[in-house]
Amino acid sequence: MAQLFHLHCRHCGERLANNSSPYCSPCNLYLCYRAMPLLLGMLMTGQLQLQPTYVTHETPWYPARRGYEDKSVLIWE
Repeated sequence: MAQLFHLHCRHCGERLANNSSPYCSPCNLYLCYRAMPLLLGMLMTGQLQLQPTYVTHETPWYPARRGYEDKSVLIWE
């Protein structure tokens, strides 16, 4: 796999001391704080599954409905 070396920050354009990261430290922190409300909103409004889900390796009785086969998906105009 190719190894990437980043010369300039992708956000502000300053020269990077750490070539393995695409953003400098201040920009990385700024982008993290900027994305935090979105991430917290996704955590708070989504379904949080605290219990582990049990996976069965049995074949289903009927195939899953997809697209036009599922009548709840169809929208009649």
